[in-house]
Amino acid sequence: MDNSATHTVDIAKIVAHAKSLPTYDDARPIVECLYAICRGMYNPEIHDMIESIKVHFQNEIENKWKSEIQKIVDRRINNLIGGSELNVDDEQITKAINHIESIMDSHRDWGAIYRILVDYCGWPSKYKDFEKRINLLHLNLNDNVSFTYQGLQMGISPNWPKTFKEWLIIRNDDDTVFEHRKKIATAFQNYLKCLSDKN
Repeated sequence: MDNSATHTVDIAKIVAHAKSLPTYDDARPIVECLYAICRGMYNPEIHDMIESIKVHFQNEIENKWKSEIQKIVDRRINNLIGGSELNVDDEQITKAINHIESIMDSHRDWGAIYRILVDYCGWPSKYKDFEKRINLLHLNLNDNVSFTYQGLQMGISPNWPKTFKEWLIIRNDDDTVFEHRKKIATAFQNYLKCLSDKN
């Protein structure tokens, strides 16, 4: 067997390993390394094998880009309807959540925090993605108000307006839950604004 054939077999094993990884981000260093190894080599078969790694993860790559584009679109829509982006980092968000803990009653009050983080801080609107972001924060809350996925799901009624700006326009004294969430969201937003102004 000649050297090029052996090289092809080795590349094939590396490509197969790359495809077995969970995400394209995990496989990306391997792809870059393979391109570096094969730089200047004219072997369409090997280059096709390397490209097949990207094809293997194509749906994941496309979904990731769609998610990023949707995030940008959501933020621009909020700005157009009168929202104002808040320039705050995770440490400041953590500080603000801890600050408003005293006016939170239950896990469902996370619906108010969700509304502000999604509308003004560019956080993902999908609950699962939002949960992943929350888990990156270093929160130390009482058990009765700590974050839960179920609490978030139940924290925003589908009958309520879709943005915080619309929350502020509507007053519904008969819906005490809505008014309570609006109070929390307002306090949270105001505290974030103070922190943002200091940046």
